[in-house]
Amino acid sequence: GISLNDILTVLPYGTKLDLISVTGRQVQDALEWSVHSMPGEFGGFEHVAGLTFTVDPDIETPCVEDKERMFVRVDDTKPRRVSNVRIGDQALDPDQTYKLVTNDYILMDGDGFTMFRDCEVLESSSETDSEVLLEFIAGMDDGMIGGEYADPYGQGRITAK
Repeated sequence: GISLNDILTVLPYGTKLDLISVTGRQVQDALEWSVHSMPGEFGGFEHVAGLTFTVDPDIETPCVEDKERMFVRVDDTKPRRVSNVRIGDQALDPDQTYKLVTNDYILMDGDGFTMFRDCEVLESSSETDSEVLLEFIAGMDDGMIGGEYADPYGQGRITAK
């Protein structure tokens, strides 16, 4: 089983969740930044829900960063590593506006995610990420995580070429 200590080990910082308004382009840029260090490690690798995408780590990252290692932009003269971004069964539209849940750390440029700096915050949670996860688990049958989460490689939301 999963204990409270397990959850606090994985989510130790007590970040709060925010609902923000973003463009599809900002989502694309965030996904590019999330995978810019592949195959190397990057603490800002984003885990996603509600969308799927493909990443090709053999393509050189098109992300431009500043001397503090903060995202500046995606160089549109280079191919993107991230493709086939889908929200549910719809292709992501770079010009459309979407609602996105993220944490306040990312909104404070955490891990270099500067693309969300000027986004409108639609709603802020008073609960931390660990509290939200605890509520989610408590709401499952007998507090047990279902079989849909059994595969250690995930649910196929992120595919690498």
